Amino acid sequence: MSNVVAFTERFQKLLEKSAAEGVARMTVLYQNLCQTYVGVSNPRNRASGEYDQPSKPGEPPRKRTGFGQQSIAMEFDAAQPRGKVGMTQNGIYMLYLNFGTKAIAPRPWLTLPLDRDVDKLARVAILGMRGKFS
Repeated sequence: MSNVVAFTERFQKLLEKSAAEGVARMTVLYQNLCQTYVGVSNPRNRASGEYDQPSKPGEPPRKRTGFGQQSIAMEFDAAQPRGKVGMTQNGIYMLYLNFGTKAIAPRPWLTLPLDRDVDKLARVAILGMRGKFS
């Protein structure tokens, strides 16, 4: 009976560690995907000084300076395990762009990976467990 208890405890610790690794990988990928979606440049027209290719409603916001893209941050807590992706305080305007306001139609980027890349996120989370139980 003690062999079963020892195996169960070992298996549980291995499972918890693998789950934490999977959540960490998924959190990093989610942040990278968000940064990629807002990484499309909107260059300034040299002649007019205007931005000629702004994002359309429903598209991720286009990059002018890169500040918004650099403000996308992540946190990971291995004890939970739990990961968060969001904005630093100075880049809070990116959330207004994501969800829209009365004057601006939504330009989703934070929720876009959930719509477009959920399979990729799931595969990366599972990679944390691959090869751990052989």
